[in-house]
Amino acid sequence: MSRIRDRKGNVDSWKNDRSTASLKLFELAKSESMTCNVIWNGEDGYEIGEGEDKHTVSLDNKLCTCRVWELTGVPCSHALAAMYSSGLDPLSVMSNWYHKSMFVKSYEHSIKPVLGVKFWKVREVDGIEPPPVEKKTGRPRKMRVRAPNEPKKSHKLSRRGQKQHCSICKMF
Repeated sequence: MSRIRDRKGNVDSWKNDRSTASLKLFELAKSESMTCNVIWNGEDGYEIGEGEDKHTVSLDNKLCTCRVWELTGVPCSHALAAMYSSGLDPLSVMSNWYHKSMFVKSYEHSIKPVLGVKFWKVREVDGIEPPPVEKKTGRPRKMRVRAPNEPKKSHKLSRRGQKQHCSICKMF
């Protein structure tokens, strides 16, 4: 309850219409976008060069191949470079989830207080018992079922590699 109250008060102290965390990400991406080279492909896409890396940005679909814009909702440095070259306002394409009205809407409901332990109703109920054991039909197994790759247990030793003896005269 106190966290909801604190966050609700924190939203009222915002100076902008966007959250401070999203504006920090935006400013960081803005400073990184100054080093990007922008090439327009003739439609809605841009190829953005950043050092040896190249990324493709689609402003209509709000997508970049680095996926930062898709995951966070805040335009990445590549998207900002494309927006600045096309003359778009980057703050207008930022996700609405970072807008002040959405934060106010998420904290408009409050949690009702809960009574202390001594006011809880206690019912005298038997403890939880295990389910009854059901006897299976048929004869019980003598041995466990072995896995397919497990060797079979044998009580006899093999005579492989031994010389055969006669059981009567004990000769080879």
